[in-house]
Amino acid sequence: MKLNYEELSNYQTFWQESEHLSPSRKNGLIALSNLLMQRAKENQDEIDHVTLFYPEDCSDFNTFTDFASIMNADVTVRDEGGAKISGWNLNCEVDVE
Repeated sequence: MKLNYEELSNYQTFWQESEHLSPSRKNGLIALSNLLMQRAKENQDEIDHVTLFYPEDCSDFNTFTDFASIMNADVTVRDEGGAKISGWNLNCEVDVE
């Protein structure tokens, strides 16, 4: 599945302008989305095998799981500790064929 960079950028704008999110939550969501975009670009815009890790990629578990929920992705516990986001089911606005 290809990532829709424009729509993910729209999410970033929404988060940045939101009065209901704390600055740390805004920064965390934007950082995770930037990381997702970076890893997708490294993978020819495909996200099927892209994984984000907690705590390596995000030190706040609530932000990590919120991002997964927004992206409709799966969060699983890793055997070595922590968690990972994979299985990007992306909400329909963020994916393209």
